Amino acid sequence: MRPEADGGRSRIYALRMARVSLVILLIGMIAEVAAIVSCALTPEPQVRAIPKPLWLLVIVLFPVVGAVLWFVFGRDRQAPVVRRTAPDDDPEFLRSLGRRRQAALPARADEETLRRLEQELAAPDTTPETEPDDEDDPGRRRG
Repeated sequence: MRPEADGGRSRIYALRMARVSLVILLIGMIAEVAAIVSCALTPEPQVRAIPKPLWLLVIVLFPVVGAVLWFVFGRDRQAPVVRRTAPDDDPEFLRSLGRRRQAALPARADEETLRRLEQELAAPDTTPETEPDDEDDPGRRRG
């Protein structure tokens, strides 16, 4: 074999290995960041084996191995998923609004307001009726 031919193959091999290495490195970095975020956002009762700060330390000190250990042993996969609802769909929230409103307005104020409105409706209308406009009114335009 000629040295030139062998040099070309080894160069191609080196470039392919560099690409594969970069892909593996990128996957490892993504797994590391995902593990750190997952650990940081997991509530303390759902963390297993060791406390959360130690898990973060393990993930950072042992990059890929720490991330794999976190996803396999660190978090409780059986933890209940809390489903959040919009306030207007939550019956407890709607009940609390009613309680707040009742606490804010005394019962007497509601009764007094109701009595006053009933009296106003029952009283005869004392406002004078307006007369129709006169045709000779100078301010009126004729069309």
